[in-house]
Amino acid sequence: MKWINNLSVKASWTLVLLAFSGLVVVIGALGLFANHFGREAFTSLHERDMAQISNLDSAYSQLLRARIQMNRAAELIRTPSFDRPDPLIEEAQRLLDEASENFSQFAANDFEADQQALVDQLVSTFQSFVNNNLNLQMMMLEERDISGFFSGESRVDESSQHFVESAEAFLVLPHSGVTICLYALSRFHRYFFGA
Repeated sequence: MKWINNLSVKASWTLVLLAFSGLVVVIGALGLFANHFGREAFTSLHERDMAQISNLDSAYSQLLRARIQMNRAAELIRTPSFDRPDPLIEEAQRLLDEASENFSQFAANDFEADQQALVDQLVSTFQSFVNNNLNLQMMMLEERDISGFFSGESRVDESSQHFVESAEAFLVLPHSGVTICLYALSRFHRYFFGA
């Protein structure tokens, strides 16, 4: 302790500056560690959310593409031309199968408790949209029942709207951070049916 009393002013200020510099370095290192740890946690959550959103978006876009192919095939059956509707029907069936596969990947994810009820609702509306509506429309196309196909379009539109509303309810959760994706999905849906 005696050596502290014998220090010159220059030496004592040097020690004080070294102590503060050491504190700044330690606090900076802790800040960098916290920043890195927080960034990794955010990135993993973001990747998980984006994988879920990607599967859901892929399933929905494939359903829309299948509907387009089905409508094109129905028009070819209604007004025959040189083009055959069978390749369009096959393409629509392939898209329906891919949509179901992507949605199964989405539903197989682990969801938080507050998300699970919305996911269950989403699964229910997806199954209703595909099994009760689009597959029925596909059967009518395969049987060449064009009047039945076109009479079911309003039912398919309504089921599609229910699916989009369920998807919006899932995507709007505050912790999901995907409001932009929700906006893009709803705009795409409105544009598709508006056109």
